[in-house]
Amino acid sequence: MPTISREYHSHAGRYQPGGNSCDYIVVHNTGNSASALAEAKNQQNNFSRPAGAHYFLDGGGVIYQLLDDTDTAWAVGAWSGARQLISNYESISIEVCSDGVEFTDAEIEELTWLVQLLMERHDIPARNVVRHWDCHTGRKECPAYYVPQNRWYVLWKTITEGDNMSARDVWEYPVGRDATPGKQNMPAWMTLSWTNHDTAKMYELFAKGYNGPKNTPQSGWNLADRICMLDKYCTDLSKQVPEIEKKVDELDKKLDEIIKALG
Repeated sequence: MPTISREYHSHAGRYQPGGNSCDYIVVHNTGNSASALAEAKNQQNNFSRPAGAHYFLDGGGVIYQLLDDTDTAWAVGAWSGARQLISNYESISIEVCSDGVEFTDAEIEELTWLVQLLMERHDIPARNVVRHWDCHTGRKECPAYYVPQNRWYVLWKTITEGDNMSARDVWEYPVGRDATPGKQNMPAWMTLSWTNHDTAKMYELFAKGYNGPKNTPQSGWNLADRICMLDKYCTDLSKQVPEIEKKVDELDKKLDEIIKALG
């Protein structure tokens, strides 16, 4: 398991104390071959570049945390002419010390551990784990190797435990600009409608209502809501199984005691 070091701290020009709502986790790559330790020292000692991040890792077993999660790092701001989609004031930035190539197994292992720690700590859903690429329209190719959506999706599933996504997470997963040119972080259902040539039939299907009491597995204002309702219903039922199994075991033991008492 990695350890987190607080030995170094970003200087004042690289961040603002507090002000971060911690709604997103943003994955970056540093774009050079320097180690996490070297980057941490640079963040603390180099005053020439006003840009920072919360965490630096390189797969070496030590993750360097330069800022509190709730501090605002100057990490994803858009330059003039670009439209900001996810801001510094709502995101925790993780820098993987990589020169724009595919992350190593050790780097991915550390990144996975850290992302899941932060997701649990701040109740951040999987769909809010994004790339720097997704944060504004300026097309910052970061992390460079994972700009193509297919590569990012594989990494994203790994670091967020994407197999455990709810139906709502899948339905609203932001597919990114490269899947639909000109559209930023559009949810999956909207991208389907834009890329499908016969959108009228698709919208008709999505908007179709179902009869039945509200807030039951048989109801739903549209197809997406009904699917998500069923998924949540099944998930809630599955959570009850361990407790039911425990009670059955208890009853089984009591039955054995009764049979022994009756001789």
